[in-house]
Amino acid sequence: TLDGSDPTTASSYVNAGSSWQFTYSTEGTKTLKYRGEDSAGNLGGIATAANQLRLDKTAPVINDDVSAAWKTSDITVTFNCTDTASGCDKVYYTTDGTNPTTSSASVDLSDNWQFVFSTEGVYNLKYFSKDIAGNVSAVKTAINQIKLDKTAPVVTAGTNKKESSLFTQVATISDLGSGADTNTYQWAKVSGPGTVNFGTDKALNTTISVNKAGTYVISFTASDKAGHSASANFVLTWFIPNSGNAAFFVKPITPPDGFKVKINDGATSTTNRKTTLKFNAGSDVKKIAISMTGDFTDASQEEYSPTKQWDLCSKLGGAIKEGVCPNGPYTVYVRFYTAYGHSSAEAVAQSSIILESAKIIEEEKKEEKKEEVKAVPSCQVPLYPKTPIKYGAKNNNPADVKLLQEFLNTYEEFNLKVDGFYSLETRDAVIKWQEKYTDEVLKPWGISKGTGYVYTTTLKKIKDIHEAKCQKETTVPKVKIPTSTPTDKYIFTRDLYTGVIGPDVKHLQIFLNKNGFTLANTGPGSPDNETEKFGALTRQALSRFQAANNISPTAGYFGSITREKINNY
Repeated sequence: TLDGSDPTTASSYVNAGSSWQFTYSTEGTKTLKYRGEDSAGNLGGIATAANQLRLDKTAPVINDDVSAAWKTSDITVTFNCTDTASGCDKVYYTTDGTNPTTSSASVDLSDNWQFVFSTEGVYNLKYFSKDIAGNVSAVKTAINQIKLDKTAPVVTAGTNKKESSLFTQVATISDLGSGADTNTYQWAKVSGPGTVNFGTDKALNTTISVNKAGTYVISFTASDKAGHSASANFVLTWFIPNSGNAAFFVKPITPPDGFKVKINDGATSTTNRKTTLKFNAGSDVKKIAISMTGDFTDASQEEYSPTKQWDLCSKLGGAIKEGVCPNGPYTVYVRFYTAYGHSSAEAVAQSSIILESAKIIEEEKKEEKKEEVKAVPSCQVPLYPKTPIKYGAKNNNPADVKLLQEFLNTYEEFNLKVDGFYSLETRDAVIKWQEKYTDEVLKPWGISKGTGYVYTTTLKKIKDIHEAKCQKETTVPKVKIPTSTPTDKYIFTRDLYTGVIGPDVKHLQIFLNKNGFTLANTGPGSPDNETEKFGALTRQALSRFQAANNISPTAGYFGSITREKINNY
């Protein structure tokens, strides 16, 4: 019997025909009692098995208590493991999005089925459980991510101002953790003799005016989505102009050719959202406002300059830029102001251009792949980071992160955005790379799974690979004096980088080829075969030019420092 009762001749039995065996298939714990009978019918005494029959064929059921909300202090994650038969033994888990194994971190009853998480960032929890009988549950992904932000945002209230009429003030907020909570923005007067009027006191930017002269301290406060709050102040000096100063009441004087703005010297189309604006205005114009809507609700006043770099998908003087800039027509509106903040209906200009980037950029990617087959980085351009890099860390060096991204794109055929931000995409690429070189990178630490932490063994392996594969050059090309005359010298006006297309890219390639930093000996990019596409060959030739001219970083990005150097070459 298996129910604890004494067996009788009416109970289940086995004999020689069944090899004295029986099979039991019902889960649970049972007590076995038995007695024997010989061929003469003599019954033996009743015996109870020393061990109970214990059968468990079902994996445990497990859940987690991860909250959807951001947390501001270390998070205790608790698992709820249920197994009605043998009982739960362990729960194995990972937080980096990889599937856990029995080699992963684990908790059990002695830990109260809990672990504490203390690293800032967003993490994907995966886990499975094993019962005492050895049954294993399927890997489960927590519905909610672990989201930890222990750091307050960085807030600025804009620069100090001296004003006498309505103006726009722009605040900023930066938070690498949970992100800014736009519902918490608040402008307020801290001190000052009069009343401060805000156009919109719950926005990142607001118009401000004051009813009494004096010095005011004005604050901007904002919180991140985890609830951390921060504030910053700016000082406003408000003055009432002398009524006897006739210039105060004068509107901008229309110049002989009228108020004008040109985009890219009057071009009808562009492949780059970043453009150059050139203005025509009188000497009395001291401020401008740039709008993409025409009603100037998206604009802020700024100091006047005859030219300005402008992103077609930006607003508030370029302080805010949209992540995506669709192809199509764009119109830039400009309003001109005197030193006293006066404008007029006549002191407005506009210009239009068509953005056509998607198709051409796609062609550039194809062309760049062709170039990359032949492109080999120069050993004079150290394409490797020198400081540790960790996901979620606040002190990562952006320049080293860029070099890391360039290294992975160049040598490992990743397609990472080279922006200096150690994103989740970059970390995942590092993990794959670390696991590719397990023996040199991971085994010294006694692990086999990539961590994404760029530390000593990872840094050393990256440097070793670069130095083994880069193109050796025994001397740095010497600087040559260009043979062009002032009348045919090309002046560069915008930033250039991988993916940019235009005639200025071709002029850059011509400059590099003429001055000893040859893109290629034959084919696209070689002397007299320059193209308008900024690809890998252009980037690497520019990197060698930067190294030879002590321009740092030598990442092959054509920014303001390199542009000024070449324009004055």
